[in-house]
Amino acid sequence: ATRSITGANVENNKFCVSVHYRNVDKQDWNSVAQLVDDVLKSFPHLKLTTGRKVLEVRPVIDWDKGKAVEFLLQSLRLDDPESVLPIYIGDDRTDEDAFKVF
Repeated sequence: ATRSITGANVENNKFCVSVHYRNVDKQDWNSVAQLVDDVLKSFPHLKLTTGRKVLEVRPVIDWDKGKAVEFLLQSLRLDDPESVLPIYIGDDRTDEDAFKVF
């Protein structure tokens, strides 16, 4: 749906889709958002989250980067705060759930 907008980039992240508009003319930002919103109307099991010049389309499940970090630490047996100091680097609103875990 965004192919007609110069600079729009859709990234398949396996479990979500990111629609980047950082290279889109500012006057077209609302058009990108409207196109994504229009597509989502046909998929009630998907939700929209926003980041820095990115719209992320995700499944409606109770899962985020914070839960992913917890899962990884537990799976790797690295969840003991006395012996492990995990480090997480992120620069977007979508990373805030991971920061809350730490």
